Amino acid sequence: MSDPWLTIIGLGEDGPRGLSTASHAALAAAEVIFGGPRHLNLIGAGGKGQAWPVPFDVTPLLALRGRRVVVLASGDPFWFGAGGSLMAHLTL
Repeated sequence: MSDPWLTIIGLGEDGPRGLSTASHAALAAAEVIFGGPRHLNLIGAGGKGQAWPVPFDVTPLLALRGRRVVVLASGDPFWFGAGGSLMAHLTL
């Protein structure tokens, strides 16, 4: 997919300094950035930031399909993380 609507970015111990150029570009282009409050503060999401609902629910994320959305996660999101959980709710 050359123009994905959803980008999942893992934040490591070094925070935003450790992100790739592509991750920084995705954050800059995002209309909405989902994450925990700590992650949203680390990257300075501002008005784009949206904290996950408690209890956790992917419905708000899925409602944004077609818009540019970033999900922030801890570490490697596809190694026992949020990426696999989110993929279970997405159709490709």
